[in-house]
Amino acid sequence: MTGSLRSIARTLLLGNRDPFDRPASSLIERQLELHRELVPAYELISDEQARIHEGEAYAIEATCYRRAIRYFHAWRIDQLQRRLGARLESAEVLDVGDTDGLMLKHLGKAGTGFNLSPTAIANIRSNGIEAVLGDGHEMPFATDSFDLVLCFETLEHVENPFQLLEQLARVCRPDGASLHLYPVGPRHSDPSARPHGPARACAFL
Repeated sequence: MTGSLRSIARTLLLGNRDPFDRPASSLIERQLELHRELVPAYELISDEQARIHEGEAYAIEATCYRRAIRYFHAWRIDQLQRRLGARLESAEVLDVGDTDGLMLKHLGKAGTGFNLSPTAIANIRSNGIEAVLGDGHEMPFATDSFDLVLCFETLEHVENPFQLLEQLARVCRPDGASLHLYPVGPRHSDPSARPHGPARACAFL
């Protein structure tokens, strides 16, 4: 079922209500109370920007999911600034799997967003960030092109993650950094036993 069909089905069944919305939103609010240093970056991305994080065609209507996008946006910015420090100021950055360009924008970086989706490319460019359309298995960049290569929540979506990792290493300069983030959970021999939906979301919090 496509994202738009899922959205329609959810609306027909629940209207604008989501049974997970209130407890999940409360959980994110609690995290912000515990980590006040994330609040400024959380407020950089608006609720509307979170709603169209992957484009209008895949608009996110549930409040809790929009708040989760804003929270992890803030967390990623904080982690990059902490880990890279002054290196970030002069780094040429490639963000593989970028969908809106906002992380580069809020880091104060021109950078380049890279995605297979024309919708994502349009979304990135709408926020003033350069974007290149292409397949991560064969990236159209010269070897040693970037000081910093980011790949967040993307490896788990590609057909051959090992080939993508080779490409990330290839385009990153020898003295650069390639940072990846992907969901990690208990291994299950039965795919149907893996957590999905709310249970998967909670694993990040």
